[in-house]
Amino acid sequence: MHKSVLVVCMVLGMGMTASAQDSLTNIKDVVVIGNRTRKPMAQVEETIGRQDILRGLGNSLSSSLEKVKGLSSIRSGATIAKPVIQGMHSNRILIINNGVRQQGQQWGDDHAPEVDLNNAHSISIIKGAEAVRYGSDAMGGVIVLNPYSLPYHRKGIHGNIAGTYGSNGKRYAFTGLADGTFGKSKDMAWRLQGTYINAGDRSTAHYLLNNTGMREFDLSAALGIKKERYGIEAFYSLYSTKLGVMYSAHISNIDLLKERLSLGQPIEIYPFTRHIDYPYQQVDHHTAKIKAYYVSPEWGRFSMQYSYQEDLRDEYHLRRNNRSNIPSLSLRLQSSQWDLGWHRAYGSMHTDAGIFLGHIRNRNVPGTGIVPIIPNYTQANIGAFAIQQYDYRHLSLEAGIRFDHQQTTADGIDVYSNRYGGRNSFSNFTYSIGAKYLLAHRLNIRTNLGMAWRAPNVHELYSNGLDHASGIYAIGDSAMKSERSTKWITGVQWSNDRVELSADVFLQWVDRFIYDEPTHEFMTVISGAYPVFRYRQTDATFKGIDAEMTFKPFKGWEYNIMSSMVWVKESRTGRYLPNIPSFRLNQSIRYNFSDGRLLRHSFIEAGHSFVAKQTRFDPETDLIDFTPPAYTLWSMAAGTDIRLTKTQSLGLALSVENLFNKQYKEYTNRFRYYAHDPGRDIKLTISWIY
Repeated sequence: MHKSVLVVCMVLGMGMTASAQDSLTNIKDVVVIGNRTRKPMAQVEETIGRQDILRGLGNSLSSSLEKVKGLSSIRSGATIAKPVIQGMHSNRILIINNGVRQQGQQWGDDHAPEVDLNNAHSISIIKGAEAVRYGSDAMGGVIVLNPYSLPYHRKGIHGNIAGTYGSNGKRYAFTGLADGTFGKSKDMAWRLQGTYINAGDRSTAHYLLNNTGMREFDLSAALGIKKERYGIEAFYSLYSTKLGVMYSAHISNIDLLKERLSLGQPIEIYPFTRHIDYPYQQVDHHTAKIKAYYVSPEWGRFSMQYSYQEDLRDEYHLRRNNRSNIPSLSLRLQSSQWDLGWHRAYGSMHTDAGIFLGHIRNRNVPGTGIVPIIPNYTQANIGAFAIQQYDYRHLSLEAGIRFDHQQTTADGIDVYSNRYGGRNSFSNFTYSIGAKYLLAHRLNIRTNLGMAWRAPNVHELYSNGLDHASGIYAIGDSAMKSERSTKWITGVQWSNDRVELSADVFLQWVDRFIYDEPTHEFMTVISGAYPVFRYRQTDATFKGIDAEMTFKPFKGWEYNIMSSMVWVKESRTGRYLPNIPSFRLNQSIRYNFSDGRLLRHSFIEAGHSFVAKQTRFDPETDLIDFTPPAYTLWSMAAGTDIRLTKTQSLGLALSVENLFNKQYKEYTNRFRYYAHDPGRDIKLTISWIY
């Protein structure tokens, strides 16, 4: 009997998920094809599984990631949040959703990612600089939403349905997923998925946050065919959301704005409502992709992916003369991406190479009656990379190099009817080298040194107007240069039958780091008065540590504690930079139980979170000269999976966040100037897996 085994892996350039490893085994006339995700060997990585995603139904991406050590959020109110990895956020964190780079964040730092978590089977968080494999936006790390694999060669229809209700905002959410194959043709498969979320005004411990409701509707569909040596898949998704913007962040005059800043909370509180009034945002995000691969026993695996994204963002204010239904800002962003990849495995060596081509076109829709905050622009990208990996017993080595060229052409008319913009070109090489070593199946060490870069976005170069999401007037600097970064990160893991220990230590130098800070001036426009923030550049140093321990003293019992600390300073002066998370510590005690027949994955858990006052703070970089005090939050949770049949189960989960209804403010919430953070939230989730 003849057997031949070919292990191949797909690495695509910027815009692709982690590479895939395919094995093809020929046994006479029988062909068996398998897929699994191939991950960067030498990178420090965390993973969130499907159970946690289902139980977190209705949560944002950032909220779900906050339970991972080293991750936090930067927020604009109760509904808009972006993930932070070891102090880095916004366009320095690449989000890959179903194999496609998210491009909706091109417009600014204070817009939430347009992703539906419920379309993901798991979430991978890569903490190192992964610019060689993924491109410039991966300077601070990568968040990969791994989709469900299409169920080739499987009988029947399977999937899940889940619903949740949360007391804070009286919100409810539903999601459903189904997949299967076509009749007798088991090499053709499909998947359908959808989500709906409805929420009203959120509340702090003592008062309502008026006009913080939201609506969200998402759907996706996938279709694929998988043959002996090739495969083709197509995917489409729609993400549509309407978000209310809290009244107190949009104030009519400068004197009233200064009064609100001194009070730190709203003066007028209205009764709860689900109605979303002005100001609000309407965002629609379309994604379509087609990918294909071909496996050659002699030459390896060749892959191709084309993806198209279209983002539509309309922002509304209360306007005079019955013009409120006309958006004050209307943006259309179109993005096309081509990824070509090749992988070949031979002995202990793996070689990956790829080419990326990208084009972005942003257009301000005319007729708003207000000068847009950014100009019309186009952006063209080309990149090429190569990565070599070597495996020998318990040691893995990896080295890579990449070249990128980006050209941006902007053309706009400012408030004085003057034309502005121009052409900017950026070219850079990036490098990485890393190693992983497993010692006696107990100690796992990963280390990676990566050099990365990031060109300034158009909003950092040319902004001159109201940033609707955060309630600030933003001003860019067209003379800014690209950021260049070197990040070294080392992760250590050790475990035995009772204890699991892990720690990640990192050091990152960033030349020409871009950030915004207030000028302590105010600008009055049609919709009200706003503080002025201006983008600046400086050399910065990031360093920190994330640590976690899990202790299992008795059968079923589990104690977990994790903490994160990051220090960020201006390299030349030692001055602290703004919007950096303070020290935080999370701990929980959990009891897991199961009867082995009916109940599975059952647990009861109590949690405690401590967030310190941010003392590494420069008053000149903020609107107010102090940071919020430290706070402590408690939580409770319980859940179980009830086995119905061999293939079906019913999941129940009940949780209480901010158990004692603590009134507090988070330093990295940009609405802390106007209000406190949300209070107690009781949530019940029911899921059916079939």
